[in-house]
Amino acid sequence: MFQTKYLLTGSVVLSTALFFHNIALAGIPFDSAKVSLTENKVYVGNLKAGGNSRHPAEIGTAVTAKEFVATDAASRAELKFEDNSIVRVGQNSIFSFDAGSRTLSLKEGTMLFYIPHGSGGGNIKTPSFTAAITGTVGKVSKNLLGVLKGEVKVTVDGKVYVVPAGWVLEVVDHQVRLFKYKPGFATSGALYYFGGLLPETPDLGGNPYNNTDPLLNRPTHEPPPLPTRQDF
Repeated sequence: MFQTKYLLTGSVVLSTALFFHNIALAGIPFDSAKVSLTENKVYVGNLKAGGNSRHPAEIGTAVTAKEFVATDAASRAELKFEDNSIVRVGQNSIFSFDAGSRTLSLKEGTMLFYIPHGSGGGNIKTPSFTAAITGTVGKVSKNLLGVLKGEVKVTVDGKVYVVPAGWVLEVVDHQVRLFKYKPGFATSGALYYFGGLLPETPDLGGNPYNNTDPLLNRPTHEPPPLPTRQDF
């Protein structure tokens, strides 16, 4: 009898451990985030109500998955999630997120994101692509994703591209371009230093370009033009 009880107890403990392990793998839902930094004019609005629902956001303002964050010119915001994920939104941007799928959506503008390794990962969504991310630091605009740390799987028109750290994927007229970036691209822009360096930011000294790389299809080796260059 004692042995039977012991086995049952062990099964319960094992099942409980697996249950919480699966929760950890799935990640904490992005139910809400708090505004941790603001610069100039930052707003929060209801997704269903649209732009007419906007109201000013301040440090400490809670943003739910039913809302969006919008910034004006020369304005920026930082949001922190319960799992310590961080999103910095650049000027002239519209950003929202989905709880269950842990999706960060950028409709307009630019974004810098950090998702801790082991937190369950998540997704990025823009009008041009979707991306599956794990423990990653990256820069995003509507048609561009630059990976500063980790590896990202980006889907464009049904095709999947693996983008490692040090590379950029850009979508122009449904055409995909992959290229390495200069170290200056990684560390440039107001968002990178807005609030200090992000956690787990790698050493971005970088290596020089390999000029023979066939994927390096930018002869000038310059980052692509962006609508909010100050942030990138």
